[in-house]
Amino acid sequence: MGDKVQSLDHLLDIVLEKGTVFLGRAAIVLVVFTLAWLVAGWAQRAIVRAFARAHHVDATLIHFLASGARYFLLVASLISCLSAFGITATSFAAVIGAAGIAIGLAFQGTLSNLAAGLMLLLFRPFRVGDTIKAGSYSGTVKALELFSTVLITADNRRVVLPNSALSNQPLENVTYYPTRRAEVWLPFPLRANVEALLPKLIERARALPNVHAEPPPDARIQDFRERTVNVVLGAWCDTEQHPNLVAALALLGKQVLDEARVRQPLTPKSRREDAAVE
Repeated sequence: MGDKVQSLDHLLDIVLEKGTVFLGRAAIVLVVFTLAWLVAGWAQRAIVRAFARAHHVDATLIHFLASGARYFLLVASLISCLSAFGITATSFAAVIGAAGIAIGLAFQGTLSNLAAGLMLLLFRPFRVGDTIKAGSYSGTVKALELFSTVLITADNRRVVLPNSALSNQPLENVTYYPTRRAEVWLPFPLRANVEALLPKLIERARALPNVHAEPPPDARIQDFRERTVNVVLGAWCDTEQHPNLVAALALLGKQVLDEARVRQPLTPKSRREDAAVE
């Protein structure tokens, strides 16, 4: 009985000793990794600020490099922290090599996002500051990071999209070109003299602010409905002025119709539903 008690006491002493050492190392690792997390975030912001002063460096590349530096510091600190538990970098690399297939399958989505981010950086379908549409999301590109792309929507929401989602589906860069055509549909009543109103619409559209002289504004009859004649009024402008011009063309159509003293109300509609959202 006495031997069992002594063995139990000896086992308890070993557990306490090992547990104390383990908890001490775990506390040190936690502190070190927390500091590494803070330093990695600071380094990311510092890289962005440093390169932001150099105006010739593309903002898309800046955010991608800053994100890469942050993740590199975090991975390096994680490997260093594992050495506190007796796992050296050499053995860690050997484990990764031995379990490469399993790790590759487990991190398939993450690795695909990384590869997609490199492709987006290489081929540049968009840059930081461009307005893009991907699936049901649209917004201004805030940053292209290592694994994801950050968008800011028109109503100031932050959307984070995986890079693989952007590279594997159709993507529209709304602001890729410096100029853009604005169009609205104007449903005129059948009794309106539309042929006489078309030149007036073009003349008034030409006088609007920010409208380009070339190509000139145009207005044409698109189709006939049961009670309306649908007219398409369009003009070219700088891309950033597109939403304002869409609204101005719709208001112009209503004004021309009011001046013609046609009593039936006009309800201008954008030819593209997304024109007012951009």
